[in-house]
Amino acid sequence: MNGLATSILGGIDDVGRGFVSSVYMQLGYALGNVYALMLTVYIIWWGYSILSGRETISPIESVYRLGRAVVIYLLLNGWGTFSETIYRLVQAVPSEIGKIIVGAVSRATGNQLSDQDAIPALIDNLYRGAQDVANQVYSGTFYDIFGALLSTIVLLAAIIFSALAIAAIIAAKIMLFITLALAPVWIVLWLFRWSSRMSEGFISLTTYLIIQQILIY
Repeated sequence: MNGLATSILGGIDDVGRGFVSSVYMQLGYALGNVYALMLTVYIIWWGYSILSGRETISPIESVYRLGRAVVIYLLLNGWGTFSETIYRLVQAVPSEIGKIIVGAVSRATGNQLSDQDAIPALIDNLYRGAQDVANQVYSGTFYDIFGALLSTIVLLAAIIFSALAIAAIIAAKIMLFITLALAPVWIVLWLFRWSSRMSEGFISLTTYLIIQQILIY
């Protein structure tokens, strides 16, 4: 398993980014005309509300509404804009906090890990440590049955723990990837006040998944 966790989780990140990029761009393209229609209705309703006296013209409110419409357009029609802002932030937060956690653990154990692969490297180090313990317990002779049994138990425990840790991290990442891939839907819904609550739900869900990933670390 030496280096396996690093390879698996690194591959998941690459596949996940490709998946999010593909689905995001397809949804963004499909929702382009929908957003144009929604924006037209939005402007007409806003103008009607002002003319009918339901709302007053406020420079701050006007800048906010126009700015929101522009931001939605930029995010909806540009994967690059989304990937360099929201996607990078969402991926960086659990990674950076995970580095801090792993750094504290690794300093306590004497194995300094602080690079971007600190989490999978810690799992790999755990298995290597179990191998070292197993080698020390088992003398390598035919008659050392107890040592062989104990070393086997140690290795199996390390394999099971590592597999569960990798599976939990992969599950958390996949749920986060799916949520981010559907972001164009939540971005479009941010335009109207009544539908922005759904967008806030997207933010809450994303935050929850980030926290979940941090807790797994």
